[in-house]
Amino acid sequence: MPRARPVTLQDIARRAGVSKMTVSLALRGHPHAAAATRDRVRGLAQEMGYRPNPLITANMAQLRAGRRTAFAGTLAFAGLGESPARIGAPNTQGTRIFLGAQRRAEALGYRLEWFQLDAAHLDGQRLSGIIQARGIPGVVLGANCMLEPPTYLDWPRFALAAIGRTEVGQELHRTVGDYYRAVRGACQRCRVRGYRRIGLAVTREHDLAHQNLHRSAFLGAQAEWPRRDHVPPLVAEHWVPAPFLAWVRRHRPEVVIASYDDPVRWISDAGLRIPDDIGLIRPHMNDRALGISGFLFDDTELGSAAIDLVVEQLNHNERGVPETVKRVLLPGRWFEGNSLRPAPTKLTR
Repeated sequence: MPRARPVTLQDIARRAGVSKMTVSLALRGHPHAAAATRDRVRGLAQEMGYRPNPLITANMAQLRAGRRTAFAGTLAFAGLGESPARIGAPNTQGTRIFLGAQRRAEALGYRLEWFQLDAAHLDGQRLSGIIQARGIPGVVLGANCMLEPPTYLDWPRFALAAIGRTEVGQELHRTVGDYYRAVRGACQRCRVRGYRRIGLAVTREHDLAHQNLHRSAFLGAQAEWPRRDHVPPLVAEHWVPAPFLAWVRRHRPEVVIASYDDPVRWISDAGLRIPDDIGLIRPHMNDRALGISGFLFDDTELGSAAIDLVVEQLNHNERGVPETVKRVLLPGRWFEGNSLRPAPTKLTR
């Protein structure tokens, strides 16, 4: 079914019985357009589904100002807590994602502004009104968790992209690390190093948040191994030592692919040595100082790619929940660490 032609200023002018220039002045709130005319034209524009192209709007603003500049407008980054751009903000994954998005936005001529989704005095509807009143056409959602309906924005108003585990009950364009590929890559590296009984330990919350990607990748790899090498994955309701160590004792994995760093301490407290007695690997590394082998993902690229998704929609004058969802999967790079047996020479290059 062909997409309906976007409503133009000329369409509104024809319907209102005024000139195209009058429509332009009214929509911009220019004083040369009478208040009654402004209200009538704006009402018709809303009724007809008019959506201004932000790039054209920005360019016209530049021409009217008589100056040449690369500024294209402002975009919103909606996250939890205080702005990561503030002085003294910790170097967390969220901070790195925001700064990556900020740098990419500036490179494309946009200013990126932080908006707090969990501010006590705001709900999603009011925040949507604030963002729209500021003339901001695009929003990156970077909460990295499941958002509750009261915090939902008014989706049809904005070009949207989500990052990582941010969920809003509907599918949006998204940037995320390619964790499926990371788990498959971890299994492959373990097999090359001589490990045969490879285990996966994740929390149920982690498994659900990542749409079972880690478990799917692991079971897919395991299906290719001899039956005697199979270890049932641990999907823990509670991420505490007892069930993890009970699973290790029962199934005797030679190496564990774990969703969090805690097994380093649990294994040591149980009197086992890493990697002599058991290997450990993280498909998504957070802290290289721990020395756990695994994959590192460039958090700044997650933010950068989300900006690209939003700007692409703005360039096509698209808003709201997309009919066809795009998912940008960013690969990780291997970090050798010291929690696995030494790799063959060809893998260490």
